[in-house]
Amino acid sequence: MYLSDLNINNLTVIQSLSLQFGPGLIALTGETGAGKSIMLNALDMVLGARAKTDMIRQGAKQAQITAQFALSQDEMARLNEALDQHGLPACESGQLLIRRQLNENGRHRQWINDGLTTAAVIRDLVDPFVDMTGQHAQQRLLKPAFQRDTLDAFGHLDAQADKVAQLFEQVMLTQQEIINCGMDEQEKLRRQDWLQYQIDEIANINPEVGEDEKLAEQRKRLANVAQIQVQSNEVLELLTDGSANALTLIQRAAPLMDKLVQADPALDNLRQQINDAAVLLEETSRDLHHFGTGQDADPETLSQLDNRLDALYRLQRKHGKNIEDILSLHAEMEQELSQLRDLDAHLAACEKKLQKQFKTLHDEAQILSASRAAQSKRFAELICTELADLGMPHGRFEVCFEPLSENATKVVTRNGITLGRYGAENVSFSFAANPGQKMGALQAVASGGELSRTLLALKRVLQMADPVPITVFDEVDAGVGGGIGEIIGKKLAALGEFRQVFCVTHLGQIASQAHQHYRVSKEVVGKETQTTVQALKGNDRIEEVARMIGGEALTEVTLAHANEMVQSAATRVSVH
Repeated sequence: MYLSDLNINNLTVIQSLSLQFGPGLIALTGETGAGKSIMLNALDMVLGARAKTDMIRQGAKQAQITAQFALSQDEMARLNEALDQHGLPACESGQLLIRRQLNENGRHRQWINDGLTTAAVIRDLVDPFVDMTGQHAQQRLLKPAFQRDTLDAFGHLDAQADKVAQLFEQVMLTQQEIINCGMDEQEKLRRQDWLQYQIDEIANINPEVGEDEKLAEQRKRLANVAQIQVQSNEVLELLTDGSANALTLIQRAAPLMDKLVQADPALDNLRQQINDAAVLLEETSRDLHHFGTGQDADPETLSQLDNRLDALYRLQRKHGKNIEDILSLHAEMEQELSQLRDLDAHLAACEKKLQKQFKTLHDEAQILSASRAAQSKRFAELICTELADLGMPHGRFEVCFEPLSENATKVVTRNGITLGRYGAENVSFSFAANPGQKMGALQAVASGGELSRTLLALKRVLQMADPVPITVFDEVDAGVGGGIGEIIGKKLAALGEFRQVFCVTHLGQIASQAHQHYRVSKEVVGKETQTTVQALKGNDRIEEVARMIGGEALTEVTLAHANEMVQSAATRVSVH
């Protein structure tokens, strides 16, 4: 695998950038602040690292980073299997496309092969293929946890270490359970009383899953029946049953209408309409009365429903849970109460379980310790070989193991044996750069330049043990001079013979060794600062290397020296 294309838009000082890369060692050079590290940060972010909205270029609403990788057939097969497990589109034609969009509202989005996904999935998929070594790698190198993890990575002991960590968590849980059992008699009785009260309260109400929803619906129907009856009676009062109702008024009007018809027979049609209205009112009243009496409001049932729902809702408010969770809580409290009533037996069972778990943890920790000890010798030998090649022929490097102290945090001790989450010992690196110098902790005795070379040695050894297709170094030359820089450059170039290596450097001795060389610069356009990147070849590259070794004022001597360095590197012989 190698990164073939990187496109960056609206990221800090980068407005728009489109770069193409090939395999080998790729040097990124330029003045401090030009944007070299931003390019590597962009690559890190598109591969799932944390993204910040303040990285979006001022005035833009979003930034976008796109990375395209060329894959071998084996790599494509591995990735496609993993992509299929996540429901993502497969790689086609030997290409992997990753795109990330940073939005000013903080809701960033990312895609793999145009399939929407998460940053965590991207990290999980790409992590085996890319090794990012940033500017703060030296600080991480000084941390014991990093040193331990480095040894485990070299020896392929990660799975073994994870198993120990899982067993340790089990032991800690059981130990905490035993601690929880260690209460005095009064406290135990108080807890029993409280549990019994809660259990009885839930048992007395005896809720059923879904009961509250079913009763609420039933109550709603009954409440509507009562309302229908009230409204029906009101209508009946107006139509037929009230002291002054419509039917009585019509009946009083009928005799009067008869007299009008006698005076004028032409009004007989109107009299018939009044008679029909009286009949219609009587029928309507009768039907409405029948409907109303057919509805059973049953106030007693409604009251019972209200009381039951109040009890259920009170229980839910008290425990802040739904009925299903309340029933689970009830079972848990019954179990705890049972354990408290037979605390001695439960404590004995926990002790027996802890003894068995601790033995399993101890056995696995011993296996891990033996594996680390065996791997450490070969690891240290390889590091010393690399350090010698890097200008420290008398450099000594050892892996030290120190038993855990029972007073340390997050450990468990039984029968004089102390174990932790990461095994039975602390792992640390000891170092001495010169003959006769006493070995000491790496963080205490190594200078900045020595740390840079040690870090590179570690990366070289890890690459030999478990090759990673793409490696990124951000200023691995910190604290070293030109002579050592040339050696580092050759080492990086040797790595580049087999994989893609990106290196941000300020040393011409390293840049001259690169298979590809890019100069990063910034310029002010209008009132805006923009970063540009130029692929250097021929005289442009020689001038950039000359600037790096001799300063801005180029002379024939520095140009000739730079030309010799570039030409010599072009005929390099791999150093392994």
